Amino acid sequence: MDGRDNSDGAELVTIYWEMRASDGALMTCARYRTADGEDVRLGDRDRPVLRLQWLSDGDSGEEMAEHWRRQLIAGGSLEPPSE
Repeated sequence: MDGRDNSDGAELVTIYWEMRASDGALMTCARYRTADGEDVRLGDRDRPVLRLQWLSDGDSGEEMAEHWRRQLIAGGSLEPPSE
């Protein structure tokens, strides 16, 4: 099992990225569709929803996913991608 949470009946729309956390956990950032709208979620197997941001109409979620990725790399929580 990974960080893709659908315990609320959410439908996975797209995965923006998956990266290793500094503790070795596989972090997943993905977009979901629910009865209430669409959101971007960040989590791992043990903590499927560490962050969640609801999307407004027309938002792709890519900017939020990239912002979280950069923030977590800068803070040392994610391993930087190898070049």
